[in-house]
Amino acid sequence: MPDVDDTGIARLSSTHELSVEEYERQYRKFLDHGRTGGALGVLLTSGSKVVLIKRTGLHAGWAIPGGTLEEGEEPETALRRELQEELRFQPSDLTMTLLEEKVFRSPSGEELRFDLHVFIGRLDFDFDEMTAPEDELDIECIKAFAVDLLPGNMILSDRAKLDIIRGSLEGAPTYT
Repeated sequence: MPDVDDTGIARLSSTHELSVEEYERQYRKFLDHGRTGGALGVLLTSGSKVVLIKRTGLHAGWAIPGGTLEEGEEPETALRRELQEELRFQPSDLTMTLLEEKVFRSPSGEELRFDLHVFIGRLDFDFDEMTAPEDELDIECIKAFAVDLLPGNMILSDRAKLDIIRGSLEGAPTYT
């Protein structure tokens, strides 16, 4: 069970051991571009399904939509920008639920640290699957899953994030 702060935000720490190549790509992705963290959106359709994207790039597999914060950008602003780019739609509301302190570690022990802000948002429509925007080359498809039928091949610690906030489908966030 993660720690929950006075504002009700769960806190999670994760460490990911990467190959030299993966670490260098993460380093370039974040530090070379002045990025200081990331924001993800757990989006729930009107049918209470969770929206996931199937990535094909650096971290291939099913993922919670979102991306990196640009220099000086607030987490919610970054998430709304990323959702517009990746999905072409926005949730009616966003509530920050989880803060993950993420560490990527190289084989030589170098570490890249950043904070990942996880929000919950609700959509006013339902769908099963849709085509990814043509200009999003690292997204194969967008699909909505029943919370008890999530795919097994989720990237990094996205499955753990969904497990932590699973109770939010019925209302206020609960943590397991």
